[in-house]
Amino acid sequence: MDKTKKSILVISATGTQGRAVTRLLLKEGFPVRILVRNPNSAVAQELIKAGAQASQGDLSDPKSIEAALHGINAVYSILPVAFGDDDLELTGGLALINAARKAGVEQFVHASVASAGTHESFPRWGTGCWNEKYWIVKWQIEEAIHKAGFPYWTILKPVPFMENLLAPVRNIIFPQFKEGKLVTAQKSGRKWNWVTVEDTAKFVYAVLTDPEKFNKQNIEIASDSLTHEEASQVMTKVFGRKFEFISMSPEKAIENGVHPFAVKSAELCNETNVHHVDFEILKQYGIPLTSLEKWLTEHLDQFQDVVNA
Repeated sequence: MDKTKKSILVISATGTQGRAVTRLLLKEGFPVRILVRNPNSAVAQELIKAGAQASQGDLSDPKSIEAALHGINAVYSILPVAFGDDDLELTGGLALINAARKAGVEQFVHASVASAGTHESFPRWGTGCWNEKYWIVKWQIEEAIHKAGFPYWTILKPVPFMENLLAPVRNIIFPQFKEGKLVTAQKSGRKWNWVTVEDTAKFVYAVLTDPEKFNKQNIEIASDSLTHEEASQVMTKVFGRKFEFISMSPEKAIENGVHPFAVKSAELCNETNVHHVDFEILKQYGIPLTSLEKWLTEHLDQFQDVVNA
């Protein structure tokens, strides 16, 4: 395939995942356009200097979506998460899907989340305890893509990112991380799957390079699978200081600064295989995956405050 003739529109390119995808696609020779609110932001300018073409707008502006799609062959879609009364993920996602189909986009690749579509089987579903809107909207977007009629579509469904261990996000997930403590509501012995944005970008590149191979597939992706005890041992090794896993009740975890959304995620993991990924299936794609130890080692410069604490 002549990559220089296949133009890609990346949505949410200035976010952590979108930036990694855009960088890799540019490095591999794809023409990339990014839809951004502010082309003068530091991240947008970084991507523009790397070769991306910026189209100003956002998913709340249908005309800007249409303009960004002009001449585009494929879309990589990462949508803003809907919390509270923010419905932009659903309304913006549907607007993007419809506009892309109308514009004749041949391939639509979308970032969803592992286990979307199985949410109604979660224990206590329907009681309002599992951030239900989050899961419902993810699945509504997936279903819309299934039915849109794109010649080629693929949905990638990553588990939580290792990049969440970087500041400032880690401060709300593991607020005592700098003190060498993984404080969480997750129970001992439960596996927690992680993925890196770089590995996600590898899958995006593979999908865009070989549309036939990945067509009409929903692929749950992860890089490594560890209990929090195992993760703390890895951190102890890489950081050269003691890390410990501390399991608390949901109430105590919140009292200790863990964000309620992270607490709910831990509770859900305790009761289900919400982040379960079949690594044997992933091996079939031949895409190298990054262990937590390797990722921490490669990003050690971003953890110097932890190493030296």
